[in-house]
Amino acid sequence: MKSTRFMIETCGLAGLLLNNENYQPDNRIFTLLEGEDIRIRSQQTQSYLYLLRGEVSISHHDQTTTLKENTNTTPRTLEMPTDNQCISLHAKKDSVIYCIDSKRLDDIYTWVGIAQVLKNEPEKLGILSSVLNTKSLTNLPVESVYELISRMHAQSFNAGDTVVEQGDKAEHFYIIQKGKAEVWSLGLYDDKPQMINILQEGDSFGEDALVTGGTRNATIKMQTDGILLVGSQQDFNDLIAAPSIEEIDADIVNTMKDKDEYQLLDVRYEEEHEESFIDGSILLPLHELRDRIDELDQDKKYITYCRSGKRSAVAALILKRQKLNTVSMRGGINQWPYATENLY
Repeated sequence: MKSTRFMIETCGLAGLLLNNENYQPDNRIFTLLEGEDIRIRSQQTQSYLYLLRGEVSISHHDQTTTLKENTNTTPRTLEMPTDNQCISLHAKKDSVIYCIDSKRLDDIYTWVGIAQVLKNEPEKLGILSSVLNTKSLTNLPVESVYELISRMHAQSFNAGDTVVEQGDKAEHFYIIQKGKAEVWSLGLYDDKPQMINILQEGDSFGEDALVTGGTRNATIKMQTDGILLVGSQQDFNDLIAAPSIEEIDADIVNTMKDKDEYQLLDVRYEEEHEESFIDGSILLPLHELRDRIDELDQDKKYITYCRSGKRSAVAALILKRQKLNTVSMRGGINQWPYATENLY
């Protein structure tokens, strides 16, 4: 059974992603008391066991691996076999284990990396958490979400305040960061407006009228004091209606990477790079990118890559803001069909 050094950063955002209702992959949490044993059947798709708390030993065929928290010498994450066979877990301490598929793991790496980029901007971190909980933005390209976070601003409202009025021209869209809001609509045969819905934290409104270019079809009033994230018509057009990062396929990258004017940038974590990287690439993790911009050559053309293409798209956006010629490799190293190197 192959072990891996992948380590999910311990921050509140990781916890948010583990429990985010907007994501529905086949992931499970197991809670074991000291001395308890369970058996888990492996899947045919790539997945991992991540130890949230405690210490467990894992046996598969004739191999045994230990996962342990708070140590630099024992791994905390294990790549599951893909043979559709059962593995045995024994809790050496009270433990919590998360079984996570490859897509979800990459989501966590991506958003924790972005959180690290925003670590000195607490307001933006709050916006990030709200955006991740917004159902209407779940399928938005990650680079668009990152840009949206930088553009949106928070605005406070009091209970009873009218945010938008039915019939008004649409100029903004909103995400409820804190509080509740009521949706009131005056139908064709109504004598007076009727309350038709209550919006909760993480709900968004105002997008429909921006898409159609029409007027508001309902009035939104705050039911409680609250905070709304506000985006403009231009933000919506730029980021929700049209992705902005140029992506190129692996075969094109393979022909470009050995040319002097191009430089491959691996924007994953160091542990990921050590396990597998593209020859000729240099490691520059996403969360270090802003602080190390000066290390890059303005005359170079950069190709960013990561595990699946999500973090590299954000990295490309950051570099393009600094006037660096940058594209992102579509699909990441997962879709790289050529040879790779490692540091082992």
